[in-house]
Amino acid sequence: MTAPTLSLPFINAISLPYHDTVLSNYTIVIDSLIQGTLSVLHFGTRKWLYMNRSTSIHSPEDIFRPDWMCWINELLLVFQGIQLAEEIDWQIGISYLHSKIHWKSMYYGNLPYTFAYISKGSKLRFFIFNPNLEMTTPLTQISQEFNLDSIMDRFGIIKTVINIYSILKTIYRNWEHISITHIPSISSLHPLYLSVQRNGETIIEFFGEFVKKTISSNLMNRFFKFETLCAIYNDTKHIKNLVHCVDINGNFDMPVRGKDGACRLLIQPVGYHYYPTGEKEWKSCLRTVLKVLHDMHKVGWTHRDIHWGNIMRHDGNDIKKRDKDSNEMKVQSIYNDVVRDNIVTVTKRSDNNDDEWLLIDLEMGGKVDEVLDITLWDRWPEKAEKGQIYKACYDVWQIERMLHEVGDSEFKTFSKYFWKFRDLLRKAAIDDVSAAEALKCEWFVIDNDLFEKE
Repeated sequence: MTAPTLSLPFINAISLPYHDTVLSNYTIVIDSLIQGTLSVLHFGTRKWLYMNRSTSIHSPEDIFRPDWMCWINELLLVFQGIQLAEEIDWQIGISYLHSKIHWKSMYYGNLPYTFAYISKGSKLRFFIFNPNLEMTTPLTQISQEFNLDSIMDRFGIIKTVINIYSILKTIYRNWEHISITHIPSISSLHPLYLSVQRNGETIIEFFGEFVKKTISSNLMNRFFKFETLCAIYNDTKHIKNLVHCVDINGNFDMPVRGKDGACRLLIQPVGYHYYPTGEKEWKSCLRTVLKVLHDMHKVGWTHRDIHWGNIMRHDGNDIKKRDKDSNEMKVQSIYNDVVRDNIVTVTKRSDNNDDEWLLIDLEMGGKVDEVLDITLWDRWPEKAEKGQIYKACYDVWQIERMLHEVGDSEFKTFSKYFWKFRDLLRKAAIDDVSAAEALKCEWFVIDNDLFEKE
């Protein structure tokens, strides 16, 4: 393979003259130095690095993105940067960077650290974000303060980027170890700040503390009613362990229909895909789902889309707290001590069993006993077809369908009480078994210690 020629951005990194203090001019220099260098080093290899810049503000929540981002395999955010005006204090920039990291296993897996830069006018510094065993998350400066107007300092930036690239390449080579998190049976990472398309009709974007979901106008017109979607989110906003529609401040809100016909909503809480292990976890998960369904049915709504893709688990680490009086994400801190030491505190979710689980996706929901105008898929009971009513017990029946897909081998060591519960679910559609009735099953009443081996 012939040696790569230097890219134009890379040449600009050295030759671009200093003109004025306009921030956009420094953006060109920074991109030439960092992204241009990474592009040259990445030449001729399988494209495992993906880089992007927030070039414009399309919606209010876009302010939460870093200015520049770099992912491995379009999944793991390993390098990000923010650019500030020259008059902004470095400590404010550090706090601002903290607010965009969202160090959670669902975003970073077993990644031991991530890289970042902060620029302030013509000045630039590199940092490493490295959580430690004392449950604090220090941000450490790993370079000198570079002057973007200095040719020699530009060479220093290129040298630093080359060193960072070599570490990123090591992370890529050890991808199997990095992408597997310490959380058992997690199915995948979620790409922080990177849009994920589902069948070209739905776009999911993780913003750390909430998720932005965009449903295409085509999908809305074919399957969903916007007015119904607004009503179901409004009527269920009090229900625990159910996803809620919020604004950028975390307050309850409604979905929005754009001029293009697409539906956009911000949702909380944020969780990750997880399959229960052991009878105790299975009981906790299914009890939570039934409690949510019971509360939904009480206010006249059915979910209609119960499957593993819509059952998630809350992430255990949370290092951010939203200030009620501000639109910005604030670093959870102990006032000035944290700012001085560049440390934020990590809070951990308590292992309160049923509080771990989350039911998401209300788009297919509808009124209890509503006459169906479509027949969607074989996950519903046979009677749930166009022209027939959709009963609340059909939601309960879908739990059995979900367990059937897992396979009986998963449950072969489970207690007799579990199998009695399964028998109840199998008859749910025929016997009109409600979520409240299912929750009274012996399996949920009997103490785990009486039949589980811990």
